[in-house]
Amino acid sequence: ETMPHRLGIDNNLYLELVNAFTADVRDTLTKLADWPELASRNELALRLVSVRGAGLSLGAGPVVNAIRKVESVLEFGDTSTFAMACVVLKEENDRLIAAVGGTVASLAPPVVV
Repeated sequence: ETMPHRLGIDNNLYLELVNAFTADVRDTLTKLADWPELASRNELALRLVSVRGAGLSLGAGPVVNAIRKVESVLEFGDTSTFAMACVVLKEENDRLIAAVGGTVASLAPPVVV
């Protein structure tokens, strides 16, 4: 309850934002799978910065620390620890998902055409 109060939002909106954040982390992990073959890594680096910023705002410290580790690995091109850094990020994201009730929902409902 501290974090929603600090952000000036209610608990339901906070949970929606956390769910959107965890979905972004999952999408980022999917993009990270292609990291060694990417022609331009700048887009991936910017995505990590953006997701990390959202995590900081939401108080998702362990996920943020895992993102920092992935950023460090990418910065130095350390392929030997890349897979492990991604595993840690996935585990921390999964822990956060479990803590908010085990769901990953989008912020807005899908549009039906």
